[in-house]
Amino acid sequence: MHGAEVYSVCSMDFIIANNLSKLYVMGVALSNDTIDHVAESQFASIKATSVDTESYFENGFPMECHGLQSAENKFILRALIDSKDSSIEATTTVVGMSCFSGRNEPATRPYAIPHLKTLLEL
Repeated sequence: MHGAEVYSVCSMDFIIANNLSKLYVMGVALSNDTIDHVAESQFASIKATSVDTESYFENGFPMECHGLQSAENKFILRALIDSKDSSIEATTTVVGMSCFSGRNEPATRPYAIPHLKTLLEL
C-alpha cells in the first residue's frame, strides 16, 4: 500500500485502510462499529473541496466516483465496482479510490465504508 500518504496522481487514499490495518495487527476486534468510527473520524478531519453543482453528480456513475476529478479515474472506478471483482488488487484499488473520492466530496464518504469492510474480510 501507499503508506499513510495520499497520492493525487493516482487518486488513491489509503490512510483509513492503513489505520484499520494497524488496529488489526494490534489485536483490536474490527467490528462494523469500529470500522465506521475509524472511517468517520478520519473523514471528519479532512477539509473537503466539494464542488456544489448538480452537474457534478453525473448520471451513470456510482456515488463513489463523484469525488474524483478525472473522468478517466471515474470510468476506472465504475468498471471495478461493476465487475464485482473480489480480488485483493481490485478491492484495494476500489478502497483507495473511493476513500480519495471521500476526501473531495463529503456526500461520497458513506459509500467508501462498505468497500473498507470488504477489504478487511479478505
